[in-house]
Amino acid sequence: MTMPMLNWVAQSAENGVNGHWSFSAVKYGPQCHTDQFNSDAGNAVGADCSTQTTTNDPNDAYFPLLDDHTQACPSGNCVYRIDWVTDPAKGLTQAFGGGACPVPYFTNGSCHFYDMDNEIDIWGGKGATHFDIHQSPATYDELRDVYLAEEPKLKIWDPLAVRFGWVSCCWYYHWNSATGTTDKSAHANVDFMPWWLNDVYWNDQIAGSRSLDAFDLHAYTDISGSGLPLSQQQALALNITRDWWDPNFTTPAWFGSNSVTANQPLDHIPFPIQRARAMANTRLRLAFVVSE
Repeated sequence: MTMPMLNWVAQSAENGVNGHWSFSAVKYGPQCHTDQFNSDAGNAVGADCSTQTTTNDPNDAYFPLLDDHTQACPSGNCVYRIDWVTDPAKGLTQAFGGGACPVPYFTNGSCHFYDMDNEIDIWGGKGATHFDIHQSPATYDELRDVYLAEEPKLKIWDPLAVRFGWVSCCWYYHWNSATGTTDKSAHANVDFMPWWLNDVYWNDQIAGSRSLDAFDLHAYTDISGSGLPLSQQQALALNITRDWWDPNFTTPAWFGSNSVTANQPLDHIPFPIQRARAMANTRLRLAFVVSE
C-alpha cells in the first residue's frame, strides 16, 4: 500500500455539488479553464490564462492528515496514518497478519510492503500533481526529510513494514529536484539520486538502524509511437524496454539527445536497473525495484 506523506488527504470524490474541488470559480474568481462537467471547478489559472491562483484553502477538498491520535485536529475532520496501518477492520497489519511470504530479500520474510508515498519529486510547482496543497517545487532537503520523518513511525506501527523509497517519478528526477539547477548547486552539484541515497545512509549510521528496505524507482518508456504504423509501434514497444537493462542500447527517447545530468557517464544509455543498483549497493545493500 501507499503511505501518504503530504499533510492532506482527499475528502470524498467530487460529485458536482459537494464542493470537493480545489479551485472554485465562485470562490477564487473566473479561471482560464473549468471542468466540462462542472463549471465551478477551475484549473487554478485566472481568466487571463496566465495568472496562477496560489491562495486556495486546502480545506476545500482535503482533510488534514496526521500521524496519530495524540496530535490535535484543528478542524475536527482529520485522518490518521496510524489507522491505515493498525485499524482492526481495514489496516494492513490486520489484513495480512504475520505477513510471511516467500520473498528472499527481506530477513523477516514480510509481505507488508509500503510505498512511502508516490512520485514525491513532482508534488509541487506549476503543473505538478499536488499544486493545490504543495505550491512550491520539492527540494533535495524536503524529499530526504519527509522520508526520514515518516519511515520510523511506520516501523513502530507495523514492525513487519518493508519500506520502499523514494518511489521516484522518472528519469529527469533521478538527477534533479523540481527546483532545478539552483537546488543542485546548493548541494555541491551532486545528482539527486546518489545524494539522497548517501544522506539516507548517513542518517542511518547516526541512528544505528536501517530506514530504507527497498530502493524504488519508476521507469517509463519515454518515447511515443504516435503516427507510426501499428507494426512499428509494436516493434518499438518491445525494443524500448532495452532502455532499462541493456548497457549497449542508445535510447531513442527524448533524453537521448537532451541530457539531464552532466555528472553521469553515458546518460544517453540509461540502463537504470544496473545503474541504480550499483548506487544502492555501494551504500545500502538493498533490494532494488524498478516499476512502471
